[in-house]
Amino acid sequence: MSSVEDLPPDILLVLMGYLDAQDLLRLLSTCRRIHALADERSIWLAAIAHLELVQHQPVTSFQDDLTVLSTQDLQFLVRRAAGILCNLDSPHPQLAEIAAFNLEDFSEAVFIPGTGLLLMSGFQQLAVWDVFARRCVATVDVEKGEPQGAQLTVFVAPCVWVGARALFSGGLTRRAAQGELLVDKLAAIYVDVEDRENIQVDILYSSPVQRIRRSHWPEHFISAALMGFSTEDGEIVWWDFAADEVHRQRYMFPMNQMGRGATSGLFYDSLTKRLHGFAPYDFENEAGLHSAQLGSIRGHHAPLESQAIPVRFPTAESLAQLTAIARLYLSSSIPPSMVGSYAKFGVFAVTYGTFRRIGQPEPDDRRFLHFFRGPSSGLPMVGQAIESLPYQFPPFLTPVFGVGSTGSVFIRGFVQPKAPPGTRPLVGVLRLRRGAQQPALTCFHGENLTASGPIAHDEIVGLASIWDHRTRVIRVFSYAGNKH
Repeated sequence: MSSVEDLPPDILLVLMGYLDAQDLLRLLSTCRRIHALADERSIWLAAIAHLELVQHQPVTSFQDDLTVLSTQDLQFLVRRAAGILCNLDSPHPQLAEIAAFNLEDFSEAVFIPGTGLLLMSGFQQLAVWDVFARRCVATVDVEKGEPQGAQLTVFVAPCVWVGARALFSGGLTRRAAQGELLVDKLAAIYVDVEDRENIQVDILYSSPVQRIRRSHWPEHFISAALMGFSTEDGEIVWWDFAADEVHRQRYMFPMNQMGRGATSGLFYDSLTKRLHGFAPYDFENEAGLHSAQLGSIRGHHAPLESQAIPVRFPTAESLAQLTAIARLYLSSSIPPSMVGSYAKFGVFAVTYGTFRRIGQPEPDDRRFLHFFRGPSSGLPMVGQAIESLPYQFPPFLTPVFGVGSTGSVFIRGFVQPKAPPGTRPLVGVLRLRRGAQQPALTCFHGENLTASGPIAHDEIVGLASIWDHRTRVIRVFSYAGNKH
């Protein structure tokens, strides 16, 4: 009887294109004759396509041009992604601490997607740390001559890839009289990662802005052409890189019941030159997506386009239904995490809200994450099918989480003081794959995390960092598993 080993090489190559990455790696290890096919570039390109389009595991960051990568580099990417999936899908997934940095002078950290590099901002300095090499690989100081007390702040907005450079939104900021954040200048932060041994950081500053960032649900947006934010005074401020001009425009989206801007997340479409505003939980009792031309047309604002998005729950099809039937109301929420990779996986925003039953104490709170998913590719547009998919946290847990560049969420759930005996903390990764109707949670066993600060997450390489305010230490954890 003939076996797979007896098939002609061209037939084997075709069959390999249909295999999951894990099965492909197992097949290549069966015998020398089949292993020799590992030098064929086509099987690794097919494996990467299968990982992202079928298995929905991000393999590359956006700067990666697969046509210029060597076969060895392609193999590494596939083996890394397969290791992450094997670990997450195993009966006992593992989470290992791989680095810890004692950093007194830094207060924020964000991953450069797919690189294992942390971009960290401090009072007078910006630094890039390689978590695998456990060392600082680049630093840059705040521009001299700036106002006293000015700090270089990296804003919470998805990075944009410009070739091999990751572009982050930032600004020179100070605290105003009432504690609000005053943006003196906008800062375009470029991190060139093409040469791993020579990471370059460049910062370009805009002309003076002198505007107070909105304190309630601050929001920022960035593209390869411009960056901006909303202000406390009801303006949209943006910096056009090519013209090197700062523009201001009246806030063009709806207002909520408190007279504030209803949106809490912004993203800009360079193709249509439209600014999109996302409003969770606060647009006609549902979520909303709004769109308007950035700038004016012949002196007039372009008409606003809006669309309501029902906010689904496990026991209700909308927020209004949840309020009417379950007698729950939204007691608190935080700004949504806007995702930069919606072109790959459809998820463009992740939101968090706490809902309380009328007349009941805090332990009865319900806490939800919502994944907002648009079309299978491209930016979400008003008029297209957009859905929300919920995840409800277990009771008596207070979550801290970090959202990665493709919408995967690393979660740390702390046990509340009034929790019943036996309530266990939660550490895991929550993933929503294309076509799935509910997120899937992978919990890590035997991991006792005590750090309670902000979390940064990079699902491309399987990393999470946790900033511990008490010890001023950033701890980095890996769930990449074995690399096969």
